[in-house]
Amino acid sequence: MTSHCCAPLVSPDDSCCRRWRGKASVAGAIGAILWIPLGILVGRWLWTLFANNIYAVPRPTVPFIPLVIVALSALVLANLVAALPGRSAARTSAGQVMRGE
Repeated sequence: MTSHCCAPLVSPDDSCCRRWRGKASVAGAIGAILWIPLGILVGRWLWTLFANNIYAVPRPTVPFIPLVIVALSALVLANLVAALPGRSAARTSAGQVMRGE
């Protein structure tokens, strides 16, 4: 028998929604920490290849402010996407969960 994180007897307050938001924030942060630098590296490499192909001077730059905006947007979007399942799970009663098992 598995326990449900949002059963009213186990979690009577809003802690389930907080757990969902925490998990979404961690997933978004890990994604931003791993994939943004990888995207910068691949983008610089591809731009250098393209610029050399058209005989231009390859000087790729990465603007800092848009990079921060993308990272923060990823965190906000991850939390927004997790909000609906988290809220729905928090409203699920213990009877509904136990009936399904």
